[in-house]
Amino acid sequence: MRKNGFTLVELLTVIAIIAILYAILLPVIKTAKGAAFQYNASQGIRQLGAATAIYAADSDDTAPLALYADAEGLQAWFGLRYPSGKVDREMGLLGPYGASQLRKDPVHEAHEWFGDGTGYGYNWGHIGSDAHETDPPGSSIFLENPARISQLADPSDTIGFATSAYFNAPWLKGGDGKVYDCGFIYQTSMWHGNPSIDFRHQGHRIVDLKLREVRDEGNALVVLMDGHVKAMKMGQIKDGMFMRNPPRS
Repeated sequence: MRKNGFTLVELLTVIAIIAILYAILLPVIKTAKGAAFQYNASQGIRQLGAATAIYAADSDDTAPLALYADAEGLQAWFGLRYPSGKVDREMGLLGPYGASQLRKDPVHEAHEWFGDGTGYGYNWGHIGSDAHETDPPGSSIFLENPARISQLADPSDTIGFATSAYFNAPWLKGGDGKVYDCGFIYQTSMWHGNPSIDFRHQGHRIVDLKLREVRDEGNALVVLMDGHVKAMKMGQIKDGMFMRNPPRS
């Protein structure tokens, strides 16, 4: 009569089957999880597009100024930054329009620096000011003249906000190789191998110390000035997508 229980061969067979199933399902689970995180972040950045549109409707068709100094500290689109470094999101220019309730991008991991911790950055040099609109760029230390929405050549192809972070690359002066929170983005010709947009969704940052450049294989989430959200690869983003009136090719 056979005793109850499994033989060693049977146990090893079961373990092998479980291992095979795990190896098959793990990539599927990771992909599904990554897609869910990307979807959640896309809903967040969509809020910024809507908040900007409402702000502009209340402000003579003008986008919020990216940053300026006042008596209490630095007033940014995302909040009031006090000299201590503390950020009051309720006091942000877009705060009353829902931006203060914006949730953090679930895959954004960065040290505190110059943002609100959500992981989204504003096109500060073309939309949030005219700092990069002149050629060569203006030299004033003060930001002024944010864009009028109705004057954009193509709002459906103009970046307002994107997933962002600042990588303090080892080849930079004081570079520590860490990622920092940053609420601002700028055009590709100024990246110099180190993007201001963060392509963190469903991909990885590749740091080439020899070539002194960063390559990202994942997706960035951008909200265009007409309010729609796109997931974009690094090679898909061009200089003209930041500009109010990009030069014709």
